[in-house]
Amino acid sequence: MKNIIRFSIIECISMLLLYLLGIWVGFSLTKIVLLALLNFSYQLLAMIVVSRTSSVVLPLRQVFQNLMNYIKYTIVIPVLIVFLLIIQMKTMSIELRFIYLSLLIMVYTIGSIFSLSSTFKRKKFLGRW
Repeated sequence: MKNIIRFSIIECISMLLLYLLGIWVGFSLTKIVLLALLNFSYQLLAMIVVSRTSSVVLPLRQVFQNLMNYIKYTIVIPVLIVFLLIIQMKTMSIELRFIYLSLLIMVYTIGSIFSLSSTFKRKKFLGRW
């Protein structure tokens, strides 16, 4: 039951970040809600996968350690997105910038959901060669 509470907290933070990003860009509330629902569906699917693979509730310290490992191994993703945004700043539309940044939020939200699982500890799962 604790993982559902943690998922709810992660989801609230993700939705708040998407809302603030959408308001900052200047989108209408309907566009923000549609993108938030799309992100929620992907994140709910990730939570279902996590809950099916393991029913163990990890201590909060282990969850944060798993999340830091995830960030350490996927740091290339935000670097590439920021690099794309800097290179094509003048030619890229505001909508495309919003999509890239919301994709970045979604990747790390799903990573934090996967860090709730005990199967995340394995190095093979992290993609270490």
